[in-house]
Amino acid sequence: MTLSYLITTAGHARHQNEQNPHDIQTILQLINQGSEEFGDEKVVGFTTLTSEGRWQCDRYSFTELLTLSNGIIAGLLQAGIAPAQHDKNVVSLLCPTGLDFLLGWIALMRMGYGVMFIAPQCSPSAVDHLVTSTSSTHLVYHRKYADLASGTKGINSSTITVELPTPSAAASPKANLKLPNVKADAISHIFHTSGTSGIPKPIPHTHAQSLSVLPRRAIPSYLSTSTSHTGMPSSESAAFTTTPLFHGGVSDLLRAWMARSMIYFYPTSDTPITADNVVGAISPCQSPPTSLGKPKEGLSEIQSVERKRRFNVTSFLSVPYILTVLSEDIDGPAMEMLKGMEFVSTGGAPLDTAVGDKMVSHGVKLVSRLGSSECGFLLTSHRDYDTEKDWEWLRNDSPYSDALKFEPVDEAKYEMVVTKDWSSKTKTNRPDGSYATGDLYEPHTTKKNVWRYAGRGDDVIVMSNGEKASPGPIETVYRSSPIISDALVVGSDKPQLGVLLFPTVGTTSHDINRALPSLLGEANRSSPSFAQISRDMCLLFEGQKTLPKSSKGTVQRGVAYNLFKEEIETLYTEQQGAQTTLAKRSTPQIQKLLKDMILNVTGAEHEAESLDQDTDLFSWGVNSLMATRLRTAIHRTFDTGGKVLPINVVFEKPSISRLAKYIFDLQERTTDDVDLEDDPLHQMESLVQKYKLERPSGRAKPQQCGKTGGNTIVLTGATGSLGSFLLDKLSQLPSDVVERIVCLVRAKDDDVARSRIEESLEQRGLKLDKRVNSYSANFADENLGLNPSTYLRLIETVDVVIHAAWPVHFASSLVSFEDSIKGARNLLDLVASSHSTAQFYFCSSLASVLGQTSERIVEQPSDDPSTASPIGYSRSKWVTEKICRLANDLEGMEGRVHILRVGQLCGDTMDGYWNEKEGWPLLIRTAQTTGCLPLLEEKPSWLPVDLAAQAITEIVTDDCPHRPLVYHVVHPLLVEWDDVLDGLDSAGLQFERVPPVEWLKRIEASDEDLEQNPSRKMLSMWQAAYRKDAVLRPEPLIETTNAQASSATLRDIMPIDSEQIRKMVVAWRRTGFLN
Repeated sequence: MTLSYLITTAGHARHQNEQNPHDIQTILQLINQGSEEFGDEKVVGFTTLTSEGRWQCDRYSFTELLTLSNGIIAGLLQAGIAPAQHDKNVVSLLCPTGLDFLLGWIALMRMGYGVMFIAPQCSPSAVDHLVTSTSSTHLVYHRKYADLASGTKGINSSTITVELPTPSAAASPKANLKLPNVKADAISHIFHTSGTSGIPKPIPHTHAQSLSVLPRRAIPSYLSTSTSHTGMPSSESAAFTTTPLFHGGVSDLLRAWMARSMIYFYPTSDTPITADNVVGAISPCQSPPTSLGKPKEGLSEIQSVERKRRFNVTSFLSVPYILTVLSEDIDGPAMEMLKGMEFVSTGGAPLDTAVGDKMVSHGVKLVSRLGSSECGFLLTSHRDYDTEKDWEWLRNDSPYSDALKFEPVDEAKYEMVVTKDWSSKTKTNRPDGSYATGDLYEPHTTKKNVWRYAGRGDDVIVMSNGEKASPGPIETVYRSSPIISDALVVGSDKPQLGVLLFPTVGTTSHDINRALPSLLGEANRSSPSFAQISRDMCLLFEGQKTLPKSSKGTVQRGVAYNLFKEEIETLYTEQQGAQTTLAKRSTPQIQKLLKDMILNVTGAEHEAESLDQDTDLFSWGVNSLMATRLRTAIHRTFDTGGKVLPINVVFEKPSISRLAKYIFDLQERTTDDVDLEDDPLHQMESLVQKYKLERPSGRAKPQQCGKTGGNTIVLTGATGSLGSFLLDKLSQLPSDVVERIVCLVRAKDDDVARSRIEESLEQRGLKLDKRVNSYSANFADENLGLNPSTYLRLIETVDVVIHAAWPVHFASSLVSFEDSIKGARNLLDLVASSHSTAQFYFCSSLASVLGQTSERIVEQPSDDPSTASPIGYSRSKWVTEKICRLANDLEGMEGRVHILRVGQLCGDTMDGYWNEKEGWPLLIRTAQTTGCLPLLEEKPSWLPVDLAAQAITEIVTDDCPHRPLVYHVVHPLLVEWDDVLDGLDSAGLQFERVPPVEWLKRIEASDEDLEQNPSRKMLSMWQAAYRKDAVLRPEPLIETTNAQASSATLRDIMPIDSEQIRKMVVAWRRTGFLN
């Protein structure tokens, strides 16, 4: 049975249209052809509430719409808007949903314009942003929004505003007026997002994009005069939508028209949404017009039934807020209306689970329709409504389901990525042409390809400890309480989450306090430990401010966090107070209380025996959130001498004995002595001693005699940028050089590991070779987390290990990298246990030695921990380098361990894509936010990532009998900064060249919204490096003798030129990073 057109995703529609092709290329062609087919038979209806309180429905045919739009065209011409000169011309339309909006859009399309739909909820600045960013020639406004149009012109006097003419059937343009011939690839309309920051973003759609992804249906038999549509599915009964035309209403309209079906609209711009109003609006739609629009000989009984059903509403399309209103009275007429529908659709935002469950349990056939302005109609929860009640779970079941990818974000959530093969995608933000939606989903535990929405990726709160939490599900729990009207989870750049609670009218703080424990318990049960909220991190807000929300009802987080900035700071400030009036305690008393606190915070009382005074708390199981809660408890329990504890105090003093000593010293005001264990350089040496290889973990097997074929290479980090290109370069080698490549990947299982590799390669336009095997691994676990047989097989076959996996957390302390250091040691064990010529290559970083002051950095190991730059990442690399050097000194391991110090990588030579979160790309982006770039006294060393991978491949496969310990994989030729600026200029980037101090001033004055202006987060680092009094250190000379001896790529490499810079700029423009 053919799917209803209402629940036919772009994937389903593509398949249906392949079976039943159509020739519709533009919306105007659809309307004109419809006029011929339907005559005066109606195709759209608009409901209105009369002044007498009676609901009526005005229906219109395609022919009437064309006639009425003639009057609009005549009025626009008289107002000075001439037909468009080319198909890129845009006019903005600010109009209430209804007939005027539809006629204005049709008229402007006929005049050759693309139309920017502006929601009336926009502020004047938002309207101005949309008009300006789309280069609209005019802002056409409805008289109802004259003040908003005037406010917009007040912001930008160059905006040309024109009032939308009143539609008139009598008026029409001059007979000799030639209207443009609109092409399929011309822009038809432009939607806009609301944006969590409150800044809307335009999303253009072409005629062909809008229609090619919709299913076509046959002409109703009572109107058809031919059999040309034999085999095409029949048209269907009518739908009623509450979605305004300027949002998803136009999509619903085009979907109905392509299906040759009727659709009705609720007057959302003029009439409040109430259960009685919605039921009343649908009532006059349920009977067909009395006269047949296109007369034939008398209709048969079957045709009369078909016509009646065509006008009868059997599907209700709406949004969560309205469905919540309609379902409040279970026995009311609104619920009876919903239960009588064949489909009740929800979309635009998540519907509260409790509301949806209530509707389904009372017989409503509720279906979730998931789509977006950027990607079209993606998924639905269509199912057997009688037996399957899981309305929230979306089915990816179209013949083109592979075009939708779900990439793991953590162990439980996946981000949807829409690939270039999905036919309705209109926007891209990745080099491979795909669009990462930022939407997170969780997979069904038993049903394949079934997913449930789990929040927005860009709504994710990034805490100061690096953990990421989705606020949506937590807020939903609090909102489910009848005494809480709203909730806002906070905690960006903070050590723990908090929540602002907004009580309902009449609710007292006593009511909230009484209900809070059960709500906290419910929210925390469904949250990971780091996202759990404690009682003292809840703030009751009883002021006049309300949460800012988009027209779809979703919280505009950027705006909200700024609006409640003072309350948020108050919430966290109250948790950091230091005590001086509490009782003094002895060290044993402090130790006992600390142990009780730790057991209570972790909920691990049953593990008390394993927690002694010197147990490492991090290894024992204390995570960052627990550490934060423990810090708060310490503040409230102990006299800390009036000092506020360091945020990371639990991990800086990671045992009961050290914490107790520190607290006792604060209490007694005797904290001047230096604790060697807190000295990072001492920590570095301690970690070396802890993880160094004392001797090979088993007698190394002799060199494999009579070995035939190529090498078996074990590669880690294949899902990263360098690792992906390494895998590609190794795969290009002949099988007599490389017989097998084993990729070890952090993943739930082997299938997910392989999928992650395939997706990473695909993003970069690379293919997976058949010689590649992939396994799920955890490097810090015994046997690398592999099953014993797989690990044993690796010992027996491995020839080379390339360790390129490493977390890139520049804000984390050294202790955070201990598992990574342990993982490197375990990989060394693998090599040491293998045959006597197996080699180990550790991909380190130049940062491990950039802390030294010498003018030349040589390809030699460093025994001085202070040579590492002073961050945990660099120090962890130094630690691992020294472990490698000590391993290389052991008998049987000589000449088998190598260090690859990788320098600054940039975009590859094919597509030029360079990670937009890195410092240099963010610096270059300031050209468009400040209009300038700094004149720096620097000579960067940028090595394209694919050339770095080629160089490493050449080093690893070099047959030199005496391989050195250290190689510097860096570009041996520095580039003048002036040449970089010239290249950016040649690539079309417009900017002024100014002194660094002036550049910094302009960044300080730029947009503070990090979503719109991500470069600003680098401001403090740039101020430290480039302010007027900054000490400029000469660029050290990086020696590359060893690397160039083994790599022809580094020997013959040319300097970074303007063409490479152009490719990087093009790549950034392709993803939207640059305009």
